Amino acid sequence: MKAEDRANLCDLLELDTATSQYMIAENYYYGIDVDMDEEESFKWYLIAANRGNSRAQYRLAIMYYHGNGVEIDENKSFRWLLKSAGQGYAEAQCRAGSMYAVGRCVHMDREKAIRYLKPAADSGHTRAEFVLGCLYFGADGWNYPNPPQYLIAKYWLSRSAKSNSPEAQYYLAGLYRDGKGVKQDYRIASCWYRSAAKLEHSSSQYELSIMLRDGLGVEKNLQESAYWAKLARMQGIDAAMPFNIM
Repeated sequence: MKAEDRANLCDLLELDTATSQYMIAENYYYGIDVDMDEEESFKWYLIAANRGNSRAQYRLAIMYYHGNGVEIDENKSFRWLLKSAGQGYAEAQCRAGSMYAVGRCVHMDREKAIRYLKPAADSGHTRAEFVLGCLYFGADGWNYPNPPQYLIAKYWLSRSAKSNSPEAQYYLAGLYRDGKGVKQDYRIASCWYRSAAKLEHSSSQYELSIMLRDGLGVEKNLQESAYWAKLARMQGIDAAMPFNIM
């Protein structure tokens, strides 16, 4: 370790705060000023988390979930996740809400999912906006309301889509294509499919190729249709596929 790096680490140690301990953990996790060491980073994240640092609590949840620097323990992972979410950390709120939404590590619970997702979405967290939108209209087997609440879904998907979430753009396009919660508009649908397709979203590439082939909302263009269909096939997609929240 260089003298300057050692001095930086000593400065953090002397501060002896939850924030400085979190920063030490980050240094070991990412190999900043020190050799990368997941076990050492886990030790410092744990110290900071026990002192109430929400980011450290979230990082512990991720490390327990994936087995980074510690044995996999989904129960401990989820407990730390809820601690972090309870302090208002948006990343943790989004992940906790998503897990309740699909029943990952916990029983599926739509009300709890919304309880965690809503504050994160309100703060502008793009992923939380997207998941919340999906939850209101039941995308791909989600625990949705009956009947689906398309207007609310459109609101949250629109917010996420405007922040360049390709998944949100894909599902929002589907609402316009099918006229769910909005007036059917193939032109708007094709615009959102194109936006997501440019972000390499394979299912959107596929749907855009169909609209170009059939002239739905766009001028019929078989050459461009073949181009987008080829890109979708290169990613192993020849039909719309659900996303993976994790």
